[in-house]
Amino acid sequence: MNLRSLLVPLLALSALFIGGCASDQSGAPVATSAPQAAAVHPESVVIKVTGGADGTTVTTSQVANAYFAAGLTKSLKHARTFAKVLPAGSTNAVFQLEVTITPLEPPAIGESMTATVEANWTLTRVSNNYVLWQKKISASHTTDAREAFTGIERIQLAIEGAVQANIKDGVSQLGSASLL
Repeated sequence: MNLRSLLVPLLALSALFIGGCASDQSGAPVATSAPQAAAVHPESVVIKVTGGADGTTVTTSQVANAYFAAGLTKSLKHARTFAKVLPAGSTNAVFQLEVTITPLEPPAIGESMTATVEANWTLTRVSNNYVLWQKKISASHTTDAREAFTGIERIQLAIEGAVQANIKDGVSQLGSASLL
């Protein structure tokens, strides 16, 4: 065997690994299975997500704001928590739901990897900036070697699962909140 026949597969595998390290949660987030809201709030809401990565510098141990916002939007619509969920930047919403993602601690490398996503959820009335509801929500998800072979995949799946669990918990709690 010559050096070239050993080097080409090794470089290809290295490129695959390095490419996986720089990937983000670019797949379309799924709507969580949060139960339908106890009472549909007849007003509109606009979502603002901060604290995560801006999308251009996302690493495997970060959550992109846009990814979290897309999953949250789908989940709020699915749960019918509000009459309308307006796109970010809309100025005619009655409420603003701001979710601030706290910095993630990267999961410890191992056969099973657990990620925890903490976020501060705040619902304000836009007209007077009055805070109607506020919660700190923490959710975890564990991914083991049977679900993903490489450590990078396990980290990504653990973070994605923790994001979905955080959204599910937040939407569920918001759906049962009284906004009077």
